[in-house]
Amino acid sequence: MPAPALLQSNDMPWPVMVGIGLLVVAGVIYSQILARRRREALAAFAQSLGLTFHPGHDHDFPHQRAHRWFQQGRSQVAYNRLEGQRTIADVECTVMLGDFQWVTGSGKNRTTHQRSYLLIQPAWNGLPNLKIRTEHLFDKIGDALGFDDIDFESEEFSRKFMVKSADKRFAYAVVHPRMMEFLIACDDYGVDLERGECLITGVNSRADPSDFRAALGWAERFFGQWPDHLRNELNSSGWRSAP
Repeated sequence: MPAPALLQSNDMPWPVMVGIGLLVVAGVIYSQILARRRREALAAFAQSLGLTFHPGHDHDFPHQRAHRWFQQGRSQVAYNRLEGQRTIADVECTVMLGDFQWVTGSGKNRTTHQRSYLLIQPAWNGLPNLKIRTEHLFDKIGDALGFDDIDFESEEFSRKFMVKSADKRFAYAVVHPRMMEFLIACDDYGVDLERGECLITGVNSRADPSDFRAALGWAERFFGQWPDHLRNELNSSGWRSAP
């Protein structure tokens, strides 16, 4: 007996096709409901912090940022933006948080990426670039190849964290013994300070208000560890790199 022909899509019973269509529509509606609820929660969160909420898509925002993280890929767009001024650890800062989307590849290899972000811009001039985060395997490979990673007296900290900055005096001023203890104990986040804008890394890819609140609390404690002599220098004349 010949083998039965494979079932073609147009041979699918209509009740099955209708059922699949209803499931797709239900999934779209449910996603829209979740997105609306999240926007409402973010709007309430913004109000609680005294920030302004902008739910719409803003294609100009990424290109107005100094931090290169917002320049990756193409078709960059920010949305669900919360922005405003806040005092963080006695420092006046511009706080920006929300969702960011960009595209890489094309055709079958086209990928749309979406991440939530928390960006803090302290009112200090001349801040050198500084990156602090837990060390990954590729960082260890980079060390073996001779790429610079600043080491500190604490072997535990140097083993666990990657610290990079072209200005080592600034890096050592920020990452003092008390800061090391704080980072070791609270290693969920990191910082990528670039061109005066501090991106808090480790924020959930689709953060809700509780995620943002936790990241903001960590940032408060991080900046609170900056020593008085460093703050005084930044407040008086801005950072001056060593000659």
